[in-house]
Amino acid sequence: QRLGADYETLKKINPRLVYCTLSGYGQEGAYADWPGQEINAQGMSGINALTSDKEGDPAALYFTVADNYSAACVVIAIQAALMARDRTGRGQSVDISITEAGIHLINQASVGYLRDGRITKRGGGPTLSHLPCKDGKYLTSAAGAETPFWNRFCEIIGRPQYENMFPQPMDKRA
Repeated sequence: QRLGADYETLKKINPRLVYCTLSGYGQEGAYADWPGQEINAQGMSGINALTSDKEGDPAALYFTVADNYSAACVVIAIQAALMARDRTGRGQSVDISITEAGIHLINQASVGYLRDGRITKRGGGPTLSHLPCKDGKYLTSAAGAETPFWNRFCEIIGRPQYENMFPQPMDKRA
């Protein structure tokens, strides 16, 4: 904006302009001027509320999940704006926040919190987790997320006694 390259200025020159901004916290609000950094986006979005170290303390993910996902959101938003421009002849400004992208990544946990006040346990739960195996390796499986998948898993591993063991499987939640 300081340089006269903001959307409001440029759309006067080209009303078909699709203009995208990517920042840590969005273009407006109390944090708009704060620098956007991956670790802060993980913390402020709630990603770190779900990850833990061996002691159960919050742990940062050592890859740029919020940065990378926000970049994907940029591409999707620009594509949508281009499609809208093809229909309307008008461009638009798109604003993507790294922190909001992080919130989107933890959508299942945030829905439970926003709807019911339920706070998801750090480190995952019994339905979506890393299961230790006898050989010291881990099995990752989301089979417990829905009863039919879990029951099929129990059948395959020869443990039918564990079928239907989750009192509130995800496929039954409102």
